[in-house]
Amino acid sequence: MSAERAGMTLLLQILVMAAALQVRAAQQAQQLPAEDVITATAPLATTAPSESWHCTFQDDFCNMTTVSSYKGHWERNNTLDKVPSVQDTWYVAMSGNTSKGQRAGLETPVFSSSPVTPRCLTFFYYMDGANTGQISVLLRRGGDLVEGALWTQGRPQGQEWMPAHADIDFNTSVSIVFESKRGNNVEAVLALDEITIVEMSCNSFQPTDEPDQRTMCDFEDSLCGFTLENEKGEWLWITPHDKAINFPHPAHDHTYSTDFGHYLVAPLMDNREGLVGRVVTPEFTEELNKTQCLTFWYMHNGQTNKDALTVSIKHDLDIFARAVWRETSEFLVNFEWRKVV
Repeated sequence: MSAERAGMTLLLQILVMAAALQVRAAQQAQQLPAEDVITATAPLATTAPSESWHCTFQDDFCNMTTVSSYKGHWERNNTLDKVPSVQDTWYVAMSGNTSKGQRAGLETPVFSSSPVTPRCLTFFYYMDGANTGQISVLLRRGGDLVEGALWTQGRPQGQEWMPAHADIDFNTSVSIVFESKRGNNVEAVLALDEITIVEMSCNSFQPTDEPDQRTMCDFEDSLCGFTLENEKGEWLWITPHDKAINFPHPAHDHTYSTDFGHYLVAPLMDNREGLVGRVVTPEFTEELNKTQCLTFWYMHNGQTNKDALTVSIKHDLDIFARAVWRETSEFLVNFEWRKVV
Protein backbone atom coordinates (compact mmCIF):
# COMPACT_ATOMS: atom_id res chain seq x y z
CA MET A 1 0.00 0.00 0.00
CA SER A 2 1.42 3.38 -0.92
CA ALA A 3 0.43 7.01 -0.61
CA GLU A 4 1.48 9.70 -3.05
CA ARG A 5 1.18 13.46 -3.31
CA ALA A 6 0.36 15.47 -6.41
CA GLY A 7 1.77 18.95 -7.05
CA MET A 8 -0.47 21.59 -5.50
CA THR A 9 -0.41 25.35 -5.01
CA LEU A 10 -2.81 25.11 -2.06
CA LEU A 11 -1.51 23.31 1.03
CA LEU A 12 -3.98 20.70 2.35
CA GLN A 13 -3.64 18.73 5.57
CA ILE A 14 -4.40 15.19 4.33
CA LEU A 15 -4.17 11.93 6.25
CA VAL A 16 -4.24 8.51 4.65
CA MET A 17 -4.66 5.67 7.13
CA ALA A 18 -5.19 1.91 7.13
CA ALA A 19 -6.33 -0.25 10.03
CA ALA A 20 -7.29 -3.93 10.59
CA LEU A 21 -5.66 -5.20 7.40
CA GLN A 22 -6.42 -8.84 6.79
CA VAL A 23 -5.80 -11.39 4.07
CA ARG A 24 -8.15 -14.35 4.08
CA ALA A 25 -9.23 -17.14 1.82
CA ALA A 26 -12.32 -16.09 -0.12
CA GLN A 27 -14.99 -18.75 0.07
CA GLN A 28 -18.17 -19.30 -1.88
CA ALA A 29 -21.46 -18.84 -0.04
CA GLN A 30 -22.17 -22.57 -0.04
CA GLN A 31 -18.76 -23.70 1.27
CA LEU A 32 -18.00 -24.87 4.76
CA PRO A 33 -15.71 -22.70 6.92
CA ALA A 34 -12.07 -23.64 6.28
CA GLU A 35 -11.51 -25.18 9.69
CA ASP A 36 -14.48 -27.50 9.09
CA VAL A 37 -13.35 -28.48 5.59
CA ILE A 38 -10.19 -29.96 7.06
CA THR A 39 -11.93 -32.20 9.60
CA ALA A 40 -15.31 -32.92 8.02
CA THR A 41 -16.07 -36.58 7.45
CA ALA A 42 -19.87 -36.49 7.12
CA PRO A 43 -21.68 -35.33 3.97
CA LEU A 44 -23.39 -31.95 3.94
CA ALA A 45 -26.95 -32.04 5.23
CA THR A 46 -29.59 -31.46 2.59
CA THR A 47 -32.12 -30.08 5.10
CA ALA A 48 -31.85 -27.57 7.91
CA PRO A 49 -30.50 -29.12 11.13
CA SER A 50 -33.03 -29.93 13.86
CA GLU A 51 -32.81 -27.70 16.91
CA SER A 52 -32.83 -29.42 20.27
CA TRP A 53 -32.60 -26.18 22.29
CA HIS A 54 -32.81 -22.51 21.40
CA CYS A 55 -32.77 -19.29 23.40
CA THR A 56 -33.45 -15.80 22.02
CA PHE A 57 -33.82 -14.04 25.42
CA GLN A 58 -36.91 -12.35 24.00
CA ASP A 59 -39.14 -13.23 26.96
CA ASP A 60 -36.80 -14.49 29.68
CA PHE A 61 -33.50 -16.29 30.37
CA CYS A 62 -34.77 -19.64 28.96
CA ASN A 63 -34.18 -21.36 32.32
CA MET A 64 -30.54 -20.33 32.24
CA THR A 65 -29.20 -19.51 35.71
CA THR A 66 -26.53 -17.23 37.17
CA VAL A 67 -23.36 -18.97 38.39
CA SER A 68 -23.34 -17.90 42.05
CA SER A 69 -19.57 -18.26 42.52
CA TYR A 70 -18.98 -15.28 40.20
CA LYS A 71 -19.32 -11.70 41.49
CA GLY A 72 -20.61 -10.29 38.21
CA HIS A 73 -23.82 -11.14 36.38
CA TRP A 74 -25.54 -11.09 32.99
CA GLU A 75 -28.69 -9.04 32.39
CA ARG A 76 -31.29 -8.84 29.61
CA ASN A 77 -31.17 -5.75 27.45
CA ASN A 78 -32.43 -4.45 24.10
CA THR A 79 -30.48 -1.26 23.35
CA LEU A 80 -28.07 -2.69 20.74
CA ASP A 81 -28.94 -3.35 17.11
CA LYS A 82 -30.48 -6.81 16.80
CA VAL A 83 -28.67 -9.84 15.41
CA PRO A 84 -28.98 -9.84 11.59
CA SER A 85 -31.81 -11.93 10.09
CA VAL A 86 -33.75 -12.36 13.34
CA GLN A 87 -36.89 -10.61 14.55
CA ASP A 88 -36.41 -10.37 18.30
CA THR A 89 -34.45 -7.51 19.85
CA TRP A 90 -33.51 -8.83 23.30
CA TYR A 91 -30.12 -10.28 24.31
CA VAL A 92 -28.00 -10.67 27.45
CA ALA A 93 -25.04 -8.44 28.32
CA MET A 94 -22.54 -8.33 31.13
CA SER A 95 -23.83 -5.90 33.72
CA GLY A 96 -22.41 -2.39 33.48
CA ASN A 97 -21.70 -2.24 37.21
CA THR A 98 -19.25 -5.16 37.04
CA SER A 99 -15.75 -4.13 38.11
CA LYS A 100 -12.43 -4.74 36.35
CA GLY A 101 -11.38 -8.39 36.50
CA GLN A 102 -14.74 -9.68 37.76
CA ARG A 103 -16.42 -12.61 36.02
CA ALA A 104 -20.04 -13.41 35.28
CA GLY A 105 -21.45 -16.84 34.44
CA LEU A 106 -24.72 -17.84 32.76
CA GLU A 107 -25.46 -21.57 32.72
CA THR A 108 -27.89 -23.57 30.58
CA PRO A 109 -30.13 -26.30 32.00
CA VAL A 110 -28.54 -29.75 32.23
CA PHE A 111 -28.88 -31.69 28.97
CA SER A 112 -29.13 -35.46 29.22
CA SER A 113 -26.70 -37.76 27.45
CA SER A 114 -27.64 -38.58 23.89
CA PRO A 115 -26.66 -41.08 21.19
CA VAL A 116 -26.54 -38.08 18.84
CA THR A 117 -23.10 -36.76 19.62
CA PRO A 118 -21.39 -34.43 19.10
CA ARG A 119 -23.95 -31.69 18.76
CA CYS A 120 -23.23 -28.22 17.46
CA LEU A 121 -23.54 -25.17 19.70
CA THR A 122 -24.07 -21.93 17.76
CA PHE A 123 -24.46 -18.41 19.11
CA PHE A 124 -23.79 -14.73 18.42
CA TYR A 125 -21.53 -12.55 20.55
CA TYR A 126 -20.85 -8.81 20.70
CA MET A 127 -17.58 -7.33 21.98
CA ASP A 128 -17.01 -3.60 21.57
CA GLY A 129 -14.55 -1.21 23.18
CA ALA A 130 -10.88 -1.18 24.10
CA ASN A 131 -9.74 -3.75 26.69
CA THR A 132 -13.14 -5.44 26.70
CA GLY A 133 -12.06 -8.56 28.52
CA GLN A 134 -13.19 -11.94 27.20
CA ILE A 135 -16.09 -14.32 26.64
CA SER A 136 -15.58 -18.07 27.08
CA VAL A 137 -17.69 -21.21 26.75
CA LEU A 138 -17.17 -23.81 29.50
CA LEU A 139 -18.72 -27.22 30.16
CA ARG A 140 -19.96 -28.67 33.45
CA ARG A 141 -20.15 -32.44 33.85
CA GLY A 142 -21.14 -34.22 37.06
CA GLY A 143 -21.32 -30.92 38.91
CA ASP A 144 -17.76 -29.85 38.11
CA LEU A 145 -16.51 -27.45 35.47
CA VAL A 146 -14.37 -29.18 32.84
CA GLU A 147 -10.85 -27.77 32.79
CA GLY A 148 -10.14 -25.58 29.78
CA ALA A 149 -12.50 -23.46 27.70
CA LEU A 150 -14.37 -25.02 24.78
CA TRP A 151 -14.30 -21.63 23.00
CA THR A 152 -12.94 -18.21 23.95
CA GLN A 153 -12.59 -14.75 22.45
CA GLY A 154 -10.53 -11.95 23.97
CA ARG A 155 -10.30 -9.35 21.21
CA PRO A 156 -12.91 -6.67 20.50
CA GLN A 157 -14.87 -7.16 17.30
CA GLY A 158 -16.35 -3.68 16.84
CA GLN A 159 -20.00 -2.67 16.85
CA GLU A 160 -21.46 -5.79 15.26
CA TRP A 161 -22.72 -9.25 16.18
CA MET A 162 -20.31 -12.06 15.35
CA PRO A 163 -21.29 -15.73 14.85
CA ALA A 164 -19.50 -18.59 16.62
CA HIS A 165 -19.87 -22.36 16.94
CA ALA A 166 -18.36 -25.34 18.75
CA ASP A 167 -19.02 -29.09 18.91
CA ILE A 168 -20.08 -30.53 22.27
CA ASP A 169 -19.95 -34.23 23.22
CA PHE A 170 -23.21 -35.45 24.77
CA ASN A 171 -21.89 -38.88 25.85
CA THR A 172 -22.71 -37.79 29.46
CA SER A 173 -25.06 -35.20 30.90
CA VAL A 174 -23.71 -31.69 30.43
CA SER A 175 -24.55 -28.04 30.97
CA ILE A 176 -22.94 -25.10 29.18
CA VAL A 177 -21.55 -22.06 30.99
CA PHE A 178 -21.07 -18.74 29.18
CA GLU A 179 -18.41 -16.90 31.15
CA SER A 180 -17.49 -13.23 30.71
CA LYS A 181 -14.57 -11.42 32.29
CA ARG A 182 -14.49 -7.64 32.53
CA GLY A 183 -11.33 -5.99 31.16
CA ASN A 184 -9.83 -2.62 32.08
CA ASN A 185 -12.60 -0.76 30.24
CA VAL A 186 -15.75 -0.88 32.37
CA GLU A 187 -17.71 0.83 29.55
CA ALA A 188 -16.95 -1.97 27.05
CA VAL A 189 -19.88 -4.10 25.87
CA LEU A 190 -19.94 -7.92 26.09
CA ALA A 191 -23.17 -9.55 24.95
CA LEU A 192 -24.70 -12.88 23.79
CA ASP A 193 -27.75 -13.82 21.75
CA GLU A 194 -29.40 -16.55 19.68
CA ILE A 195 -27.91 -19.55 21.50
CA THR A 196 -28.81 -22.81 19.75
CA ILE A 197 -27.95 -26.51 20.05
CA VAL A 198 -28.62 -28.55 16.92
CA GLU A 199 -28.82 -32.33 16.67
CA MET A 200 -25.75 -32.87 14.52
CA SER A 201 -22.09 -31.90 14.52
CA CYS A 202 -20.90 -28.57 13.18
CA ASN A 203 -19.10 -30.49 10.42
CA SER A 204 -22.42 -31.74 9.08
CA PHE A 205 -23.93 -28.40 8.19
CA GLN A 206 -22.90 -24.82 7.60
CA PRO A 207 -22.48 -22.53 10.64
CA THR A 208 -22.25 -18.91 9.53
CA ASP A 209 -18.79 -18.10 10.82
CA GLU A 210 -16.28 -15.80 9.16
CA PRO A 211 -14.04 -17.19 6.38
CA ASP A 212 -10.63 -18.51 7.34
CA GLN A 213 -8.21 -15.68 8.05
CA ARG A 214 -4.65 -16.33 6.91
CA THR A 215 -3.37 -13.04 8.30
CA MET A 216 -5.06 -10.39 10.38
CA CYS A 217 -3.44 -7.24 11.75
CA ASP A 218 -5.16 -4.48 13.71
CA PHE A 219 -1.82 -2.83 14.60
CA GLU A 220 -2.73 -2.78 18.29
CA ASP A 221 0.23 -4.73 19.66
CA SER A 222 2.75 -4.54 16.82
CA LEU A 223 3.21 -4.07 13.06
CA CYS A 224 2.62 -7.84 12.58
CA GLY A 225 5.66 -8.16 10.30
CA PHE A 226 4.61 -5.24 8.07
CA THR A 227 7.40 -2.85 7.07
CA LEU A 228 7.14 0.92 6.59
CA GLU A 229 9.18 2.23 3.64
CA ASN A 230 9.54 6.00 3.64
CA GLU A 231 10.17 8.12 0.54
CA LYS A 232 9.35 11.84 0.49
CA GLY A 233 7.27 11.45 3.61
CA GLU A 234 6.70 8.71 6.16
CA TRP A 235 4.17 6.26 7.55
CA LEU A 236 3.85 6.32 11.32
CA TRP A 237 2.44 3.82 13.83
CA ILE A 238 0.58 5.95 16.36
CA THR A 239 -2.14 6.10 18.97
CA PRO A 240 -4.25 9.27 19.08
CA HIS A 241 -3.80 9.28 22.85
CA ASP A 242 -0.17 10.37 22.30
CA LYS A 243 -0.01 14.08 23.16
CA ALA A 244 3.23 14.46 21.17
CA ILE A 245 1.34 14.17 17.84
CA ASN A 246 1.45 17.62 16.24
CA PHE A 247 -0.59 17.11 13.07
CA PRO A 248 -4.35 16.70 12.42
CA HIS A 249 -5.53 13.17 13.14
CA PRO A 250 -8.76 11.35 14.06
CA ALA A 251 -9.60 11.13 17.73
CA HIS A 252 -10.45 7.40 17.58
CA ASP A 253 -9.02 4.36 15.84
CA HIS A 254 -11.20 1.85 13.99
CA THR A 255 -10.50 -1.29 16.04
CA TYR A 256 -11.54 0.02 19.45
CA SER A 257 -13.20 3.34 18.55
CA THR A 258 -11.23 4.97 21.37
CA ASP A 259 -8.19 7.23 21.65
CA PHE A 260 -6.14 4.31 23.00
CA GLY A 261 -6.18 2.26 19.77
CA HIS A 262 -3.44 2.24 17.13
CA TYR A 263 -3.33 2.81 13.38
CA LEU A 264 -0.92 3.73 10.60
CA VAL A 265 -0.89 7.29 9.30
CA ALA A 266 0.89 9.15 6.51
CA PRO A 267 0.74 12.85 7.48
CA LEU A 268 1.22 15.11 4.44
CA MET A 269 2.56 18.22 6.07
CA ASP A 270 4.08 19.99 3.05
CA ASN A 271 3.44 20.35 -0.69
CA ARG A 272 6.19 18.07 -2.03
CA GLU A 273 4.80 15.86 -4.79
CA GLY A 274 5.71 12.22 -5.35
CA LEU A 275 5.63 8.98 -3.41
CA VAL A 276 5.17 9.50 0.32
CA GLY A 277 5.91 5.93 1.39
CA ARG A 278 4.76 2.31 1.40
CA VAL A 279 3.27 -0.15 3.87
CA VAL A 280 4.53 -3.60 2.84
CA THR A 281 3.02 -6.88 4.10
CA PRO A 282 5.06 -10.01 4.85
CA GLU A 283 5.36 -12.44 1.92
CA PHE A 284 2.50 -14.88 1.38
CA THR A 285 2.52 -18.22 -0.39
CA GLU A 286 -0.03 -18.20 -3.19
CA GLU A 287 -2.42 -21.16 -3.03
CA LEU A 288 -3.07 -22.75 -6.40
CA ASN A 289 -6.56 -22.06 -7.83
CA LYS A 290 -7.67 -20.35 -4.63
CA THR A 291 -8.60 -16.67 -4.70
CA GLN A 292 -7.39 -14.53 -1.81
CA CYS A 293 -9.41 -11.60 -0.45
CA LEU A 294 -7.83 -8.48 1.05
CA THR A 295 -9.96 -6.25 3.25
CA PHE A 296 -8.92 -3.11 5.10
CA TRP A 297 -10.24 0.14 6.54
CA TYR A 298 -8.82 3.48 5.50
CA MET A 299 -9.38 7.17 6.00
CA HIS A 300 -8.52 10.02 3.66
CA ASN A 301 -9.19 13.54 4.82
CA GLY A 302 -8.78 15.76 1.76
CA GLN A 303 -9.24 15.97 -2.00
CA THR A 304 -8.65 12.44 -3.26
CA ASN A 305 -8.19 13.57 -6.87
CA LYS A 306 -5.03 15.34 -5.73
CA ASP A 307 -3.57 12.73 -3.38
CA ALA A 308 -3.91 8.98 -3.87
CA LEU A 309 -3.82 5.73 -1.93
CA THR A 310 -2.88 2.66 -3.97
CA VAL A 311 -2.76 -1.09 -3.20
CA SER A 312 -0.32 -3.08 -5.35
CA ILE A 313 0.76 -6.73 -5.57
CA LYS A 314 4.21 -7.96 -6.49
CA HIS A 315 4.70 -11.64 -7.36
CA ASP A 316 8.01 -13.46 -7.10
CA LEU A 317 8.97 -13.02 -10.74
CA ASP A 318 7.57 -9.52 -11.17
CA ILE A 319 9.95 -6.63 -11.62
CA PHE A 320 7.34 -4.02 -10.78
CA ALA A 321 4.32 -4.19 -8.49
CA ARG A 322 0.88 -4.28 -10.13
CA ALA A 323 -1.81 -1.91 -8.83
CA VAL A 324 -5.07 -3.68 -7.90
CA TRP A 325 -6.89 -0.81 -6.19
CA ARG A 326 -6.57 2.96 -6.24
CA GLU A 327 -8.60 5.62 -4.54
CA THR A 328 -9.82 8.08 -7.16
CA SER A 329 -13.13 9.43 -5.83
CA GLU A 330 -13.53 13.16 -5.39
CA PHE A 331 -14.91 13.89 -1.95
CA LEU A 332 -14.02 15.72 1.21
CA VAL A 333 -14.65 13.87 4.45
CA ASN A 334 -13.97 14.66 8.07
CA PHE A 335 -12.13 11.69 9.55
CA GLU A 336 -14.49 8.93 8.36
CA TRP A 337 -13.33 5.31 8.25
CA ARG A 338 -14.19 3.49 4.99
CA LYS A 339 -14.01 -0.24 4.23
CA VAL A 340 -12.45 -1.81 1.12
CA VAL A 341 -12.99 -5.47 0.14
